[in-house]
Amino acid sequence: MAVSDRLVTQVLDRMEIDSPSWKSLIVLNLADAEADLERVWLTWADIDNWPSMSPLVNATRWTAGDPWRPGSEFVAELNLGLPQGSETAKNRVTSVDPGRSAEWGLSGGGLRTAHLWRFEPRQSGGVHITSVAVFHGSSIGVLKPIVAKRWQRLFQAQLEGLVDMADTEG
Repeated sequence: MAVSDRLVTQVLDRMEIDSPSWKSLIVLNLADAEADLERVWLTWADIDNWPSMSPLVNATRWTAGDPWRPGSEFVAELNLGLPQGSETAKNRVTSVDPGRSAEWGLSGGGLRTAHLWRFEPRQSGGVHITSVAVFHGSSIGVLKPIVAKRWQRLFQAQLEGLVDMADTEG
């Protein structure tokens, strides 16, 4: 099983979903940065950077707890496009391995989401980055045919924006 498949399974397990269904949308993105692990992590972990690296994120801010600690909370105003438009997501950090990974999610209104970012040093230098986002609920099942490809592109653009920012700052 590939690393990315294991990470998707990990997110589904944390959401207590045995297997994806018609109500599940999985957005998996991969990228490689030339910058070192510390530079990539510090660039990514500063959520104030997210709007400048991504067409997906309009604004972000911490609302509770110390940044990147389990239980801390942040809001992200997301530009998901039609039919959602702009949406504010309240997120709770569930797991952090500083410099290596972070996971968060939300639940409410019949929708559950979980996001995992993982940063792995490459033997040849630089960092391999994996982003997994799982959206689960009846509303997602209905919207999936309309939004899946666009969300895949938006999340990939966010990943590429991180790579560009980290490689430029390094």
